[in-house]
Amino acid sequence: MFRSALDEIPSRSVDSLPDPFDPDRADEFGAWLVEPASDGADLGLGRYLASIYRSRPDLRLMFPGVPGAHVDALLEWADKHGRHEDAYSAIAIDLTLGAQRWGATRPATRAVGRSRPGVNVVGHLRAELGVGESARLMIDALTAGDIPHATASVDKHMQSRQGATFSASSSTAPFDTTLLCVNADMTATVSATIPALLSRSYRIGMWYWEVEDFPIAQHDAFNYVDEVWVATDFIRKAIEPHSPVPVRTITPPLPKPRTSARTRTQIGLPERPYFLFSFDFLSTAERKNPWGLVDAFEEAFAPDEGPLLVIKSINADRRPSDAERLRLRVAGRPDVILLEDYLDAEDRDALVGLCTCYVSLHRAEGLGLTMAEAMALGKPVIATGYSGNLEFMTQANSFLVPWNPTAIPTGCEPYPPGGTWAEPDTTAAAALMRTVYTDPELAQERGRQAAEDIRRLHSPEVTARQIAARLHELRPARRARRRAVARDELLAMARRAIRR
Repeated sequence: MFRSALDEIPSRSVDSLPDPFDPDRADEFGAWLVEPASDGADLGLGRYLASIYRSRPDLRLMFPGVPGAHVDALLEWADKHGRHEDAYSAIAIDLTLGAQRWGATRPATRAVGRSRPGVNVVGHLRAELGVGESARLMIDALTAGDIPHATASVDKHMQSRQGATFSASSSTAPFDTTLLCVNADMTATVSATIPALLSRSYRIGMWYWEVEDFPIAQHDAFNYVDEVWVATDFIRKAIEPHSPVPVRTITPPLPKPRTSARTRTQIGLPERPYFLFSFDFLSTAERKNPWGLVDAFEEAFAPDEGPLLVIKSINADRRPSDAERLRLRVAGRPDVILLEDYLDAEDRDALVGLCTCYVSLHRAEGLGLTMAEAMALGKPVIATGYSGNLEFMTQANSFLVPWNPTAIPTGCEPYPPGGTWAEPDTTAAAALMRTVYTDPELAQERGRQAAEDIRRLHSPEVTARQIAARLHELRPARRARRRAVARDELLAMARRAIRR
C-alpha cells in the first residue's frame, strides 16, 4: 500500500507520506492506513480494508454492496474472521473498526487513529441514573476547561430509561486518554466494544462504590484500566487498598441549580409544605432506606399535622417486592405520597424546587447527587452524616444525622454481607425535621450556605482545573504508552511478514 501510494506521487517524495518505520510516528501511519481517501477510492472503508476487499474475489462476491448495504456485513467479517488470518494485520483491522465505530471515516478527517492530547468520554450518557449524570457532569467540566474531548454513549443493556440529554462533542476520537465512566462491574463489558480505542490511549476508569470495602469479585476490572478516578475520598478509601493502579479523587462538578415555573398543582401535589426524597429501586432499596425515612417522619409529625412526605422513585416495577413493602408501610398515612413514575425534566426540577426540605436517611452513598441538587437550589438538606455525601456536606451547610455502624445483611447485592454501613438515628432525624419545619429562618440560612458552597467549591471550572492538572502529570505516562504500542505494532507486523 505504501509503495503504491508513493508511486502515485509525481515527485516520489517519501516526506509526503507518514514514515512507516519510525516508532514515534506509528500513530500517524496508523491514521493513514484507515483514513478515507479524498477521491472515494477507499470505498468508505479506509485504505487498509479497501485493499483487502479488492484483493479478495470471494469477499466481493459475498458482499457486492460495498460501498452501500453490505459495508456493515464486511466489517463484521473483518472483526470475526479477517483479524485471525495470517495475511492481515489485526492491529490495522482494529484501527479500521475503531474508526468506523466512532464515526470517523468521513473524508477530510485526517486525525483518525492518531492519538491527540485530550479525553475520550465513554459512558451511559443518555441513561437517567446517577452514573450517567456523573459522566455528563464530567463532560461539563471538560467543556468549561477547554479540554479537547470526544463523547461516546453506551446505550445497550441498560435497565433505566434513556431520556437524558448531554453535550455531545463535535470532536472525533481518538484522543490520548479515555475516561470510562462506567462502574467496575461493567468495565470489562464496555471495554470489549472499543478495543482499538483503548489499546491506543491511557485508560482511566471513573468508578463509584458505596460501602467501605471493595469486593474481590470486582478486582478483575483493574486489568482494563491504567488508573481509577473516584468522586469522593470515601470511595477512594474503599478501592485504593486493593488497587494495583493509581486511584485519584476527582469530584465531578455538582449540579447547577435548575428552576421550573410549574406549580404544585401542575405536578399533582397539594398546596402544603413537603419533605422530599428521591431514589432508584435498582440502587438497592436497603441502602437507600426509605422505610427509615417513613419511621422518622411518623415520629416527627402526627397524621395530617401539617407537612407531607413525598417519596419519588423509579424502577419500582423491577423490584416489585421492595416496592410493595414500601406501599404497605405507608398505607395508613395519607400525608405520605409515593410517586413511582419517571417525570420529565420540568416536573422533576419543580418537584425539587418546591420542596421545603430534602431528606436522605441512606445507609451508604458513593456521592449523593440528589442531595447536591437540592443544596444547589438553596434547599435545606437533612442526611445521614456518613459516606460520600460528606465530600460536600458539613454541619455548616446541612443537617447531619448521627448514625451507628451496622452489618450489611444478606440479600443486598452487590454489597457484601457482613460489611459495614450506617444505621441512621431516626429519632435524631425526626427532631431535625421538626426543627426545619418550626424554624424556617434557620433552615433557610443553612440552605443559603449550601448553595454558596456548591457554587464556589464544586463548579465545572473547579473540576476542570483538577482534571487539567492530573492530565499534565500523566503526560510522560501517555507518551510511554504510545511508544510501547508503536513498538509492539511494528514487531507484530514484522513477525507476520517473516512468517509470510
